[in-house]
This record gives sequence, structure tokens and C-alpha cells, in this order.
Amino acid sequence: MLTDLNWLNEGEIYPPDAEKERIKQYELNEQLFLSKHDEVWKSDFEKIARLLHKKNYDVNTVINYQQLLSKKTADFVCGEPPVIETEQDTDKVNKLLERQAFDTRLYEAIIDVSRYGNAVLKIVNKSLTAVSPKYWFPIVDYTDLKTIKQHVIAYPTMPDDKGRMTELYVEIHDIGRVEQRTYAFDSSRNEIGKLITEPKVELTGLPDFAVQVLTNITHSGSVFGLDDYVIINSIVSKLMWR
Repeated sequence: MLTDLNWLNEGEIYPPDAEKERIKQYELNEQLFLSKHDEVWKSDFEKIARLLHKKNYDVNTVINYQQLLSKKTADFVCGEPPVIETEQDTDKVNKLLERQAFDTRLYEAIIDVSRYGNAVLKIVNKSLTAVSPKYWFPIVDYTDLKTIKQHVIAYPTMPDDKGRMTELYVEIHDIGRVEQRTYAFDSSRNEIGKLITEPKVELTGLPDFAVQVLTNITHSGSVFGLDDYVIINSIVSKLMWR
């Protein structure tokens, strides 16, 4: 886990080494959700084929229990929209939620909670949007790894004519404020370059972070939730092979 912003210094690698395993798991889980099991488990199927002295290791039958699990989890949680009442103007609140497509955002977030372990929601100019957790880098207190001091959203942008990203867009979220930065980025080396724009600070007017995170089951050693896929992947892959 990250305890400061030094990983954004010039010459550092993006994503930082401490986060690569987490992000790789997100990418694998996304492929499983999209029924690309043959790509995720290709090496496993090859190994089984060698042990059984079989030339063909193609598995054509996809058992996408992972996607079913995530969708049904979202169905159970979001089966009925929440009823929100206020002492002032409940209709106004409901109209606001409708404009924000709150029900859809919540359903998508619960799917992310299931497949990734975390869902990252961001409030931008009074709009609610979702961010892939592979672009989310929480900064935790080094004396208490369960306490998040800042949320960083960072992802490569501005592809060149060969599709290689040339800039890294960064948001640093504190309570009540967000700082935007843009760095040069060498995608061939995954290296962060110089800061190419002056940091821009905006006050959000919120009493909390503009980034809010929903978390699946977790444990005392991490702020990251556990996904629902890892514990079933082995049995699903063996069923598909058979």
C-alpha cells in the first residue's frame, strides 16, 4: 500500500510496484466477467493437456459463474430502489437521484464490489460517476494502514499516432478539495515524466472526500476488499476442462 505521494515523482513507474498485483487481479477478473476464460486460463489448460498427453488444450464451453455471481449479487442488493425522505423536499431529492441515474450507478457499483472487491464513485460538478478501481490509489496513514488520508485517481491519456499514451492525468483528493495534475508519460517504459501543467486546485464544498469507495469483505491488513471470484475460480476452471 502507498503511504505518500512520492510515487508521482519524475522517473517513477506507473502503476507503482506496490499496486501491480492488485491491478493485475482486477484485469483478470474483468476478463472473466466478459467470458474470456480461455485467455485467462490458457496456461492452466495447456499444463493439464501436457499432463494428460493431449495435443488439444482448447476449452470451448464457458461456464461464466463469475458474471452470474456478480449480476445476482447486484440484483439482490438493488432489487428495489432505496426510499429517501427528507424534512425539506423529498420530491426534489428523488428528482436529483433520477437525473443522476442513481439506480443504474448503484447497480454498476455493486457489480464492481463483487468482481473487484471495491467500487469507486466520484462526485464531479454535482454529477455521480464511476471510476475503475485499477485507476484508484489510496494513500494510507503509515501508522494505521486502515486509515485513508488521500485518494488518488490516475490514468494515462493523450495517445499518439501509434496509440501510445503520452500523458498521465492525476487527481489528488483531500477532504473538501481536489488537485489536478498532468505529467508527461512514457508508455513504453511506464515512466512518469515532468509535470507539464500547473496544478489546479478546486474546492468541492463537500464535508468529505469527493471520492467514495464501497468495499466488499475485507480484513485488518488492507483497505482493499476481497473479490468474489478467487474462491470459485479453481472449481470453475476444472469444470470447464472436464
